[in-house]
Amino acid sequence: MDLLHIVAKDPADGQTMRHFAIVELPKKAIDISRREKFLSERSIFPIWYQHGEHHFVVSILEHLARVAEDAR
Repeated sequence: MDLLHIVAKDPADGQTMRHFAIVELPKKAIDISRREKFLSERSIFPIWYQHGEHHFVVSILEHLARVAEDAR
């Protein structure tokens, strides 16, 4: 995470790298904004799923795999 923070602040090629993460939605609203700030400072864009609903990670990945396969 420290390396992503450094690269996001000063990209070598002048372009900001973009990363995505499947992230559990925090229980408290204040924690959501803190987590979003932490991730955005590292050019990480969260794909949120409901707190405690970890099975959604598999569903999200399966959906992305289908979309990628259809794009071929």
